[in-house]
Amino acid sequence: MTITLDDVSSLLHLPILGQFPTYVPLEYNGVATILTELLGVEEARGKAEMRQCRGVHVRLSWLRDIYAECCAQEAWECAARAYLLHVVGCIIFADKSATSVSVSYLLLFNNLRMCGGYAWGAAALTHVYEQLKDASYFNTKQLGSYVTLVQAWIYEHFSGMGRRDINPSYDEAHPRAARYIVAHQICAVGDVRVQLDGLTHDDVIWTPYEDHRLSRSFETIYLFSGHLRLGNLLQRHMPERVLRQFGYEQSIPPSPMSTESPDAHVIDQRWLQFDHYLVTGLTAASSPSACVPEYMS
Repeated sequence: MTITLDDVSSLLHLPILGQFPTYVPLEYNGVATILTELLGVEEARGKAEMRQCRGVHVRLSWLRDIYAECCAQEAWECAARAYLLHVVGCIIFADKSATSVSVSYLLLFNNLRMCGGYAWGAAALTHVYEQLKDASYFNTKQLGSYVTLVQAWIYEHFSGMGRRDINPSYDEAHPRAARYIVAHQICAVGDVRVQLDGLTHDDVIWTPYEDHRLSRSFETIYLFSGHLRLGNLLQRHMPERVLRQFGYEQSIPPSPMSTESPDAHVIDQRWLQFDHYLVTGLTAASSPSACVPEYMS
């Protein structure tokens, strides 16, 4: 199992269709100029903030101050960029610092008319995959990324995991993640490991969004098999490995090592022509956890 484009769309209602958000990592010497051009701050103030952060980052608290100042000055485009950079820094592309955001993301909002057309859901999933890769190491103690997505995915697929209540006022017109009211409670790692080790197929909700399809219909792009991209960051989306999450019988997938790693231009072209790169030849599952006889061995 894994988090898929279907999960991102259903849980968050972020757009899946569109171009991948594109930016280039900024060098330290040019960042102050970018801050001046796109946020309207004085160059000396931008350099001072980067010295405070020891790199090409700015603090989220600093961004909130810039936003308030831009609103007071009616500098609405700068205010919008400060707000959006704050959103991606503390939610969509959050890192383990929890206090700062890379200025490189500011380039995504250079043209405010274009940024609404990006595939933000695919970009968010790319970032989550990258952070989960790092979190899989035994000595990692924190998880970056869009943690609400990870948490809500667990709640949807594993009904016995975690402590939460259902929001009684929730309706299916809203993102599915809004269903949950989460208490600030600590789970012991040892207890969670016992739960994970004891999971069976019957404990899994393989297709949890059936009641949500009227609000967020199933799109064929969710079966896209190929690379997702966020700037220079590349990750594979492989629905062929988790077909039971789409209501299909799980077949034996090809090795993930057998796929090429094309350049960014090819990745973008395949994404925009996604209907040529869908998983096909699928068989409807006779039971929620159905797989071909050879799959388990």
